[in-house]
Amino acid sequence: MPLLRIFATLAVFSLLAALRVGAAEAPVPLAVAPLDRAEKPFPSLPADVPLALPGECGFRLVASDPALWDRTMDALRLALLPAPDAPDNLQLLVQVVDWEGDWFQVLRREFLVPGATNEMDVSLAPDAPDWEPLGHPGTWNRRSLLRPEMVRVVLFANGASCTSSVAVASAVVLPSEDTAPPFIRHARPTDESRAETPVDGRWELRFDIPDRYANPFDPDEIAVDAEVTTPSGVLTVPCFYYQDCLRLRTATEERILPQGRPEWRLRFSPNEEGPHSVSLVARDRFGETRLENTASFTAVPATGRRVIRISTRDRRYFSDDDGRPFFPIGYNIRSPFDVRMDSNFPTRFRHPEGTSSYVRRFRQMAGNGLNLAEIWSSAWCMGLEWSPKSPGYHGIGQFNLRNAWERDRVYAAAADTGIYINQVLNNHGRLSSYCDPEWNDNPYNSTTQPGGWYNNPMLWFAEERARVQYEKQLRYEIARYSWNANLFAWELWSELDLAGSNSDQTQTHPDVLEWHRRMAAYLHAHDPKRHLVSTHTSSDFTRMAPQLAGVEELDHICGDAYHGSQDTLHICDLMTATKSEDHLRARAVLITEFGGTPNAAAVPHLRSETHAALWHALPSGLAGAPMLWWWHVVEEYDFFPIYKAFSRYIADEDYRDPALVPNAPVARVDSPAPNEKLPAPPQMEASIAIAPERGYGWIHLPHGLYTQADPEAPPVHAGYRLHIAVEAEKDTVYTVEFWDTLLGEPVRLQDVRVRDGAIDVPVPDFSRDIAFKLRRSATP
Repeated sequence: MPLLRIFATLAVFSLLAALRVGAAEAPVPLAVAPLDRAEKPFPSLPADVPLALPGECGFRLVASDPALWDRTMDALRLALLPAPDAPDNLQLLVQVVDWEGDWFQVLRREFLVPGATNEMDVSLAPDAPDWEPLGHPGTWNRRSLLRPEMVRVVLFANGASCTSSVAVASAVVLPSEDTAPPFIRHARPTDESRAETPVDGRWELRFDIPDRYANPFDPDEIAVDAEVTTPSGVLTVPCFYYQDCLRLRTATEERILPQGRPEWRLRFSPNEEGPHSVSLVARDRFGETRLENTASFTAVPATGRRVIRISTRDRRYFSDDDGRPFFPIGYNIRSPFDVRMDSNFPTRFRHPEGTSSYVRRFRQMAGNGLNLAEIWSSAWCMGLEWSPKSPGYHGIGQFNLRNAWERDRVYAAAADTGIYINQVLNNHGRLSSYCDPEWNDNPYNSTTQPGGWYNNPMLWFAEERARVQYEKQLRYEIARYSWNANLFAWELWSELDLAGSNSDQTQTHPDVLEWHRRMAAYLHAHDPKRHLVSTHTSSDFTRMAPQLAGVEELDHICGDAYHGSQDTLHICDLMTATKSEDHLRARAVLITEFGGTPNAAAVPHLRSETHAALWHALPSGLAGAPMLWWWHVVEEYDFFPIYKAFSRYIADEDYRDPALVPNAPVARVDSPAPNEKLPAPPQMEASIAIAPERGYGWIHLPHGLYTQADPEAPPVHAGYRLHIAVEAEKDTVYTVEFWDTLLGEPVRLQDVRVRDGAIDVPVPDFSRDIAFKLRRSATP
């Protein structure tokens, strides 16, 4: 008789669903399985679930098709028949472990009646109020049931001891489809937004739309845009799906947890002063809803440095929106932690740090005159899309909201300190089958990943479906991060040439070149701030293919400068050779990785090489100082004085001049006359970039910065003269300013007249090396 009653309950599920919730479909049965995840479901419904108390008793609920969880659900319907000898205080918890590993539960307070069929519905609606979060402050929402790790029912009875059973049947109720256009409600500025917002400040709006979308990142499913009316016209800015989070820090780890309910946001940074008003437009397959004049604010003058551009005065360099020159000085902080630091510099124990460490690092950088850091968006650090094999990722088109929140915090720290971010969007390994290969774990890999699209990584560049999907990711990047004036550039790839297979020649492949044209054009067309767009190749300048450098949609090109030579000045040879390439002469070029070999070098070598790279940067014609890769070394061995000295030298300099010739062979250093009682003075070299009006140079030993005998106390070099050929009439006056490269201070200012097409000036006594600036004087 009890089993017949269970079957009767199952038979009326459809009728009950239609009468009680107006469902368009009959309830979908769920299989019942033991709590042990290794065990298979019971073969049929109803299932006879053992009940052994005290202890953990209950069952899991399993969908025959996992895609069921992608659908909006109204309720979980349970029919339970405890055996007559079951305790009369038997209760249950329904628990969900979502795809992030976060727990939610509902406690049913009523007692189950032994020997009778107990029917109950547990609401699964996105706004269901009864779900309690466990171990986190998140809120139950539509995505809590997307491909959950586990759905289970736990049975308990306080103080009871028994061995019995419970017959169980279960199903989910699917509501009738909501065909109304998406509504917009609760639109209000965030607490940080102000009625008067500086140009290049952040104004942010938060709002809600129906929580009914399995993929809120797909504009084909749901697209929300803001129409911002500015003094000069209307801008369309994409909005984005947002989950607030919080960070828990312990001595050994950082954890990011959801906080509150997901919502939608608009982030906008005005480009001009004056009144602004905002209207919202939401579109899905059921229609469009507009919310006119949702909010308004007034843009007031900017308070900080502006967005960085290619200089219109000299396209080899950068300027900001106010026309001031910007010379990048920084180093690479790809991720908070790199295990190669331990293998190459095993001098101390390092805790793996989280992204909160960027706050400390940016403060150190800003305090020592640095202005640029490179960070990556990768599977293992602040990436958006990857396979579920890594925590927080859910495959193609689903973005990692916790990583996105961490990037918010990193960008906020950059804005607070004035540090610009060179944002790498893709690392080579994600599409590489041979170099730091991650292709096997890439969600697009059809061979290894369920739902993958391609068996060859190069198809990701070539196929239209992947290109369209990446444009959707760029839409999200723009919506969430483009407001930030401290975003220096979108770097589409790091070490692009190492993607694909070892034989693909990726950097010259027509599909790859076309991909870069398209994605750079997309960013320029949709990014309201029109941040710079670049890409990057590995090793050294020889990997920067002319075809890639010729992609006009790219604002500048980035590369590496690693070398096998033990000569610490070999970095200077690579810098000079980079700007000597025909396809790189006339455009802005950055070296965003260097530091000995790709497997590092000794710390004294890196210290000397960093010094050389900085002081050779202007003479070489690069658009900025090369960026050291070994970021732990900078902090742990205090390379900051090296940067601080150079930043003082470059401060307030406007070196942008189309007539400026880098690596000009017009300067020489004449040695003092030999003295029989002293060793022969070493020959010095001078590297210089020069124009008729100005010049920047650096005097140094040809093969190093330190003597082999006494690197900590090098001898003083005295009696040298600097000879520079100039294009100026006789008696034209130039001012030469010499700089101490260790202290970053001027040591002599001297006027000198042109004689025989050149100037000749004594060099102050110096140790190691010395720099100089040259200016044509306004007075004869």
